[in-house]
Amino acid sequence: MKGIVEDLIGITLKQIRCVNELIKLAEEETEALKKNDVPFLSKLCVKMNEAAQKLLELEGERMQACEKLASFLGIPGDAPFSELKKALSQNGQGSFEEIEELVEKTESLKRAYGRLQDQNRLNRQLLKQSLSYIRGLEETLGLRKGSIYGKDGEYERISEEGTLLNREV
Repeated sequence: MKGIVEDLIGITLKQIRCVNELIKLAEEETEALKKNDVPFLSKLCVKMNEAAQKLLELEGERMQACEKLASFLGIPGDAPFSELKKALSQNGQGSFEEIEELVEKTESLKRAYGRLQDQNRLNRQLLKQSLSYIRGLEETLGLRKGSIYGKDGEYERISEEGTLLNREV
């Protein structure tokens, strides 16, 4: 069992590094969005996809290790981490230091995920604002087509009378 806990700690450390890399890339994405650096954004997307794929693989490894540990402890394989922690403490099989390290690394991973979510929310908001600005410019300049699809997928005709520019001249 000691080996399983050590494996879990190692996998969690790899996940923390991977999430921190994604945070760094998301921060670079924020700066690229602010500078409107589309070529750099394209390169970043490739790097972010690679890092996300690596994180997905690590999560699969972590889940397998958790299932193996749960099986060893006699609890369901899909048990939440809190149950694993409780069972480890009660079982007395793992050292107190290992259990505490695993809990600390898991909490650190949760915090890193939270920071990544915050950064992604900021980037999503920047993208929405940019899109809104572009749509406003299109509308003002009369470049929008006469029809659009609404948020609910409904088809609408837009009156071209509301544009500021006379395009018939």
